[in-house]
Amino acid sequence: MKTENLLDTIENDILELLPSGSGFDYQFEISWLKNGKCQIDSNHTVYNDVGYRLGYISFKATFFIQNIENSFKLVYTENRHLDGYGLKDYIEETIYNNLTR
Repeated sequence: MKTENLLDTIENDILELLPSGSGFDYQFEISWLKNGKCQIDSNHTVYNDVGYRLGYISFKATFFIQNIENSFKLVYTENRHLDGYGLKDYIEETIYNNLTR
């Protein structure tokens, strides 16, 4: 029971740090992998140069809580063809920077 409470606290702390708005318009889902890594799943809205919504890109970020700096990795899981606008670096940097502040 203590472990579940600790994980709930960690998940709540992570959710507090994650961005919202500016394309981060979807809920973040947190899960724990068997190897101990935290996994965050979500989507990011994609807009074209004139502001029209093109759709969304699904992604997952994985990392060890104790070693975010050396274990953080973000990959697209759906609609990666919409990344003609160079969003991966933006998404990755924004989430990473928010988690390590």
